[in-house]
Amino acid sequence: KISITTKSTGRITHQIFIGDFSFDRRSVKTDGTAFFKCKERTCGAILKAKYSSRDGSKGFEKPYLVKIPDTESHVLASGKLHVPNPAQKLVRETKQAIQETIKHDTSKTVRQIFEECFQTAMTNIALREDAQLLADFKKLMPSKLQMERSMYRWKKICETGGKPNMKKESGRGEDDDFSYDSMDMDYADNVKDEGNNIEIKQELDSGGEED
Repeated sequence: KISITTKSTGRITHQIFIGDFSFDRRSVKTDGTAFFKCKERTCGAILKAKYSSRDGSKGFEKPYLVKIPDTESHVLASGKLHVPNPAQKLVRETKQAIQETIKHDTSKTVRQIFEECFQTAMTNIALREDAQLLADFKKLMPSKLQMERSMYRWKKICETGGKPNMKKESGRGEDDDFSYDSMDMDYADNVKDEGNNIEIKQELDSGGEED
């Protein structure tokens, strides 16, 4: 899945999700070849994708997946294998569900939407009977109060036709998430060859415009 997000500054960012792994775009070459690094700070896994051009990567174009790193490529600086926490994926999906519901259901308040999406996630966890997942989800998922400012901003963006407000808001906290997922698409029939992480890293190091 790819998530294309418009930040409050107007900057557009791309993230790719493969299973429980998240990849942030790091650089794009002139021909559109792009490299996404695993979101875990010390993990060395890199994914290779392809846009039509560098300019194409700056908007809402969905890149073609060229090579994805295999599980063994997800190695931390300590030498240990990077095993992602499934609760992080569930938190991301819950926040996306909140945003999508705000976009399509104007009859409910943002607080009602938060409660419904939160309870859906809790129900899914209960069905798995996974105590560790429950504990981690509760720890990582922002509270309704913590998300309130973001949710109202998402609602305002929907009301103005999906255009973020570029005006800086006074008293805004640095940790507030004012980004807006402009596009969220699944990869269905893309080629997903597992690539040699060393070869991909050598290509990345050979140059490209930093993201």
